[in-house]
Order: sequence, then C-alpha cells, then structure tokens
Amino acid sequence: MVQVQKAKTNNDKIQIIEQFLIKRKEQLKSEIRKNIFAWAKYYFPEKFTLPFCLELHSYFVEVMRELFTSTLAPRGTAKTTMRCFLIPLYLGLEYPDLYQHFLNVQSTTTKAEAINHSIKTECETNERLIEDYGVYNEKLEKKTLMGSKWTEKQL
Repeated sequence: MVQVQKAKTNNDKIQIIEQFLIKRKEQLKSEIRKNIFAWAKYYFPEKFTLPFCLELHSYFVEVMRELFTSTLAPRGTAKTTMRCFLIPLYLGLEYPDLYQHFLNVQSTTTKAEAINHSIKTECETNERLIEDYGVYNEKLEKKTLMGSKWTEKQL
C-alpha cells in the first residue's frame, strides 16, 4: 500500500510523485532481476522481440548453472542467443562473484568472435545495462561496464 503524504505546495507534490516513481521503478527492476525472461525483454528488447519458447528456453534456464551442457534443437530456436549471449550476461551481471569467466565454444572461431563482439557491444552501448550494472570510471568520466582487458577474443 502506498503511503500518501500531504503536500502543501506544487513542488511538494512533484517531489512526492518523483519519489513514488523512483521507488516503483526500483520495485519493478527488482522483480525483473528475478526472472531471466523479463530481464531479457527489459535489457535487450531488440533481440527478444518474439515470445519465448517456454518448453525449450525454460530448460536452458534450469541448466544454466551446470558447467557442461549441450542441447540439440532445430535451427531458429534461439539456442545460441540464449545459451551464449543471454545466460552468460545474466549470470555475470547478477552473480559476478560466482561467474567471472565463461568459455564460449562454437564450431568456428568466427562464430565465437561474433558472439563475443555482440556481448561487448551491449556492454559498451546498452544504456540500461550501464545504468544498472556499470561502475563509474574516473578516466572516462562516466559509468561503464567495460573491463580493462577486453580484446576482440576475450572479454
């Protein structure tokens, strides 16, 4: 239940509304962070435009903490997007003490580098990710997710 304060001036009203909106936004983000599917839609709306295939994608979420898994599924079911892009980013940002390293295994170096490039691009340009997970870099004078040792092959 929302507690309503009595506002005496328009500035008081505006301040109360702003405080309410900030609190509500934080509540929504807290809920989003608990659900990887909501997290994906919030942080990567351009990548996750279609509904999730809950039967397959829920399985990916169930096994996301297992070290060695392999899943066969038809082309076009977002296996790579889920297993090699979304899940490593989610685990790395939500559980940084537990998931500091990921090994991206693909059939070719080109595919692995393309996925790494996609992750790196999101970490450099995704304003929502940077706002919520970034740290202030004094050298750059802004918030950033970029580490100091990022290359084309290693993030």
